[in-house]
Amino acid sequence: MNEKCLNFLKLEYPKTKIDEIQERYFKKDVAKKIGITERTLSRWTQVQEIFERLTKAGYKKNQKCFTPKQYEIIEDEFNIE
Repeated sequence: MNEKCLNFLKLEYPKTKIDEIQERYFKKDVAKKIGITERTLSRWTQVQEIFERLTKAGYKKNQKCFTPKQYEIIEDEFNIE
């Protein structure tokens, strides 16, 4: 996992939660799970209604990983299992 992303998560969540989600929320891994490129995922997250939901959850378009709340939105929007 990207060190910058991991440091961000450490500020927001307890260590046990970080260990559980470490790989799951990195944009590159989320894109791979859906079967698309990271660039395509970035474009899809810019769709107005999705972007508004993510922004309310603290999302900034240049971040490299999603918080658990943001990942829930991505799961909901893209039907990730």
